[in-house]
Amino acid sequence: MVKMFSYGSNMSLARLHVNDRAPSATIVGIAHIKWFILKFNKIGKSFSKGNSGKANIEETGNENDIVWGVIYEITGDEKDQLDIVEKGYHISNLVFTSATGVVSAYTYIANVDAIDNNLAPFDWYKKYVVDGAEENGLPEDYVDKIRAIEVKNNL
Repeated sequence: MVKMFSYGSNMSLARLHVNDRAPSATIVGIAHIKWFILKFNKIGKSFSKGNSGKANIEETGNENDIVWGVIYEITGDEKDQLDIVEKGYHISNLVFTSATGVVSAYTYIANVDAIDNNLAPFDWYKKYVVDGAEENGLPEDYVDKIRAIEVKNNL
């Protein structure tokens, strides 16, 4: 089994199970990483609706910045599948802090050429992120920050 850290739409088990993205996914618990912030600046393309922002984390150099998310386990084959699906991201192995201590896990970080800081997420995409944060019990003040992010309506 492979440990993954998700801070975006993959925090939602429903999202992970859509189209068999990672049907074996089981939640290990919540965790966080300091020195990073959550942004919705990874370019997501919709041919009919234009670009939207997908979740991304960026290192800031500020120890007060923090990203919360979910550690889950999947099979190695499913990780390979997710690597293909998560276009525009590269995989990084980072160390996260959980209630039980430090955890080494893989996470996706947007490639530099796939970032546009002028984007907003589609409403349905942000809903996956908020739903995943709520269902996994991330800190309420952190979830409120996600709720406050402006969206692009998916008309």
